[in-house]
Amino acid sequence: MVGALALLIHIVFGYISSSAGAANGQDPRKIIKIIGAHLEGRLDEDPNSGYQLIIKALLPTQTHYFQFSRYPFTRAVRDFKNNTRVCIIPSSEKAVRILTKDAKIELLESSAIDVVTSHIISAPNKPVFTTVKALEKHTIAAQNGVVMSRFLREKSTVQVTRTSNDLTALRMVLAGRVDAMYGWFPDIYIIAEKNGLSLPHFNPELILFETTTHLVCKKFDGNEHLFTIVNTRINELKRRGELQNILGKHARIAED
Repeated sequence: MVGALALLIHIVFGYISSSAGAANGQDPRKIIKIIGAHLEGRLDEDPNSGYQLIIKALLPTQTHYFQFSRYPFTRAVRDFKNNTRVCIIPSSEKAVRILTKDAKIELLESSAIDVVTSHIISAPNKPVFTTVKALEKHTIAAQNGVVMSRFLREKSTVQVTRTSNDLTALRMVLAGRVDAMYGWFPDIYIIAEKNGLSLPHFNPELILFETTTHLVCKKFDGNEHLFTIVNTRINELKRRGELQNILGKHARIAED
């Protein structure tokens, strides 16, 4: 059991090189690149962050080699777009099409993991924004890569400040350096609690984007088998109630 666990960790975190694969009889051209899109509090450097644990639980230990890399959001999207045998997590087919601006890309997504929604988030001592229009003449922080033009009109007076991650954006909001931030639930609560910050607030009815999260892969030879294993493990984690335990109290587990 200990040996199997060590092998899983070894594979997931990409320590198996192409040369090692060739030496063991595995064609290096069959290696699958797994891209983790960095999410503060959910998929970050903490090995116990929710999606780090999800990745370890879902990926099979046999028949495939995996090279796992966690990248900042914009690089994660770029690498996914530029590679062939590649998957990204957490994401969705809908989100990938928007971010890559490629409507024709052939994709497969796993069973749904949880539900996430994006909102206009402000400090707890500041007013809640109830409409996008109410943002006019205000400042908002948004992580690099977020397509703000999907929400703001072409000649909007909203001043957008870009940040490398949502933790930085939240600190700016709480310090009063910006009036609001573009952020996600449950991510923003997880980030705040993990870093000992005040919980921000937002209008839950003003949803800018909503999606379920998945492992999303381009179509390539062999990924049907991968998805059979991953979907079986997602459904089993749901059945046992472990998915909620892994992702935390704020997560909204997707229904089957």
